[in-house]
Amino acid sequence: MPGNGERCLKLARATGQTQLLPTVAPVLGSAWWVIGEMVKSAVVLDDAIEAARLSENDPTLAWSLFNRAYSALMAGDLGTAMNLSNESIAIAQGFDPGLISGYAGAVNALALMESGDPEAALNRLFNSSGGEDLTLMPGSWRPVFFELQTRCHLALSELEGARKTALRARQEAEQFDMPLPLLMADRADAAVALAEGRWDIAVDLASSAIERSDEIGDRAFRPASVVLAAQALAAAGRNPEAIAQLERAAAGYEELGALRYRDQVESQLRQLGHTVHRRTRPDKTDGTGVETLTGRELEVAELVLDRRTNREIAQELFLSTKTVETHMRNIFNKLGVSSRVDVARALSKARQQEDQTVQDAKRDSELSL
Repeated sequence: MPGNGERCLKLARATGQTQLLPTVAPVLGSAWWVIGEMVKSAVVLDDAIEAARLSENDPTLAWSLFNRAYSALMAGDLGTAMNLSNESIAIAQGFDPGLISGYAGAVNALALMESGDPEAALNRLFNSSGGEDLTLMPGSWRPVFFELQTRCHLALSELEGARKTALRARQEAEQFDMPLPLLMADRADAAVALAEGRWDIAVDLASSAIERSDEIGDRAFRPASVVLAAQALAAAGRNPEAIAQLERAAAGYEELGALRYRDQVESQLRQLGHTVHRRTRPDKTDGTGVETLTGRELEVAELVLDRRTNREIAQELFLSTKTVETHMRNIFNKLGVSSRVDVARALSKARQQEDQTVQDAKRDSELSL
């Protein structure tokens, strides 16, 4: 799928059929993150957002924004997901309720849940996506957000509500008989079974979700299913198996660059008494730091270091000022700072550390000779 999408984008640009880009780019960007290519996904969707801004095409912009927000969410970048989904919601308020407003609200609800606010997540989902029945969402995607509803209800200790939405996820998924809806139904049922103390059933359902991910080559949804299986195993007292699964989930998240989620999994490993051995890839301190910036964000940060204004950065990189502002918000969030001066300091410090690493490696090489 991504290969076909790339060819379609190139053909559209080469032949001047730019009317195809608003449709193809979000699909391609989403396909990339599903198979775990987070950087490629970000590049495609960032380009789609920029093109929509420059053409002042609000429907396309709102569509591209929530797709990019979903991509960021799956990579563990909650700040970017929240910012972009909020912007998508704001733009969609100018349209009649429909697919765009439904998706924008649903992605925002996911970000709210991951940020630890299940009540706000439910409210956003119901207000934006067609109430409890999610009538504004396409049928094949409803199980994804019924699974979210299920987790929200469980987090709020509303077991009966969780049972109800898990059943809806299953009913919708079986209508379409496709791997992604079915794996989300498996996860919803597994979460309910875990809450009810039916641990072996929860393990089986989570394992089924993992198998469905493998069936479609999905790497983005898979680690969460592995974590769910591990939690059920731990609840059943099968700690060695739970630890093995959590290690797989942590590795899966690290491959995605979703370090926030990786760190959460490693915290669960420590709770089981397992010592976490750092991998060769350097720790990124809860998923924040210069090393978490995308290529475009790093370009913007480097120009901030050179004391360029947003307008000057936009001119240098051939971007709109609005896009530069969006990149700046993401940079602030990832670096955990609130000013341009702090951005410059963080980038300068990172460069100094890189230089010191190179010098140390050179010295060690000379000594070994």
